[in-house]
Amino acid sequence: MRRLTKIAAVTAVLALSVTGCAKKETGTTAAGGSKDSLCATSGDGPKIGLAYDIGGRGDKSFNDLAAAGTKKASETLDATCKESEAAPQEPDTAKEERLRTLADAGYDPIVAVGFVYTPMVTKVAKEYPKLKFAIVDGAAEGDNVTNLAFSPEQGSYLVGFAAGLKTKTDKVGFVGGVKGPIIDPFAAGFQAGVKEVNPKATVDMKWLSDEGNAKAFANPPGGKTAATALYDGGADIVFHASGLSGNGVFEAAAAEKKLAIGVDSDQ
Repeated sequence: MRRLTKIAAVTAVLALSVTGCAKKETGTTAAGGSKDSLCATSGDGPKIGLAYDIGGRGDKSFNDLAAAGTKKASETLDATCKESEAAPQEPDTAKEERLRTLADAGYDPIVAVGFVYTPMVTKVAKEYPKLKFAIVDGAAEGDNVTNLAFSPEQGSYLVGFAAGLKTKTDKVGFVGGVKGPIIDPFAAGFQAGVKEVNPKATVDMKWLSDEGNAKAFANPPGGKTAATALYDGGADIVFHASGLSGNGVFEAAAAEKKLAIGVDSDQ
């Protein structure tokens, strides 16, 4: 349910800038080097600017959902697009300049993927009042800003319910990128769901970083290490909310012949 909601929400925001559709053009655009093209190089619809969170496209989760929504919008609205990824450990000023670069190039709307962009979107949106901005999981301010907020605790509750029914050891695990207002609801919902259906089960947790950085969300080796520790501690199912780092959770699950649950999309 959350997967469909995110794609639909991003697509809806992109639709704000158009009043009709034209025929679809074909073509390719360089996006992330060897990654598949996301949009056509020409079209009569909007020019979509997409600023990714840490990890960028290829995480099979959070960022890839934004890409899927943008691709759907490009096909439906005859849009073109440009992708821009965050660099590990980059300063906040780099995120501001990423948004400004897209704005100066005429992209409208501009979608920032991730709560870390909240203050940058608030600032840059004021500089370009005629453009539309959106931010996923953020709380930016501005009349030309749309905040795409969700309720991850609800889907995570269902995940916990399933894990509580499936576990044979009465011990499950959770790998989170970083503690805070974005990932905490995933953990809380998961715990609640497990306890609802299996009160005797325990939920062990591992966090990858104290900050919302690459160690938290673009760290597959860290995800693998954390999940392996949970499996070694008796957990037979691990749920993650850690972006690209979650790929390491699945590596651990395969090696340990245990179960893992993905986040945001069908992983």
